[in-house]
Amino acid sequence: MQELQEFLDKQKDLNFKMLEDMLSSQSLQIHNLSMGLKSVQNCLENFKQKTRLRNKNLYKLYSNEEATIFIHLEKEIQNLQCKSDFTLSVSLRDYSGNLAKNEEYTVYIKLFSADKFPKEITVNSQGKPILVGKTKLQFKGKGEFKKLQITEQSSNFPQGKFALVLYSNSPEVQSLILENLEVQKKK
Repeated sequence: MQELQEFLDKQKDLNFKMLEDMLSSQSLQIHNLSMGLKSVQNCLENFKQKTRLRNKNLYKLYSNEEATIFIHLEKEIQNLQCKSDFTLSVSLRDYSGNLAKNEEYTVYIKLFSADKFPKEITVNSQGKPILVGKTKLQFKGKGEFKKLQITEQSSNFPQGKFALVLYSNSPEVQSLILENLEVQKKK
């Protein structure tokens, strides 16, 4: 009987030791995962900061830290030509990348100079509107600004480039700033 008691005590001690080792190992794994997660969060934050700081002044005008939805460009803009139609395909997405289809939002477009302190450009050198077409669009999820035109070459401006800002007056929507747009002479 005594031998059985000693055997059970040893088994109990071994089981406690094994559980302590397992908890210690899991604690270490949780700690390592936590550190890895913090590292990824820091990388994402740094990435957000870099994308935000491209043109600080333009970003200050159109940023919204409380936004839960952002304007996403569905197709890249290519080969913009003066007085030629182009289309902007955009979508509203949450920060997980899912389409925001629940509510309808109005999105506007404005054109800015690419200067350090950007200025809104509304007219070309002839005094006519520089951004022609429907610059206001109300939609859910996805939408398209069709038949837009920029009526002046970007080379006629000091930096030789433009910035296009897509924004909403809703505090839930983060703006999209498309920088370094070049508008070529029509071929």
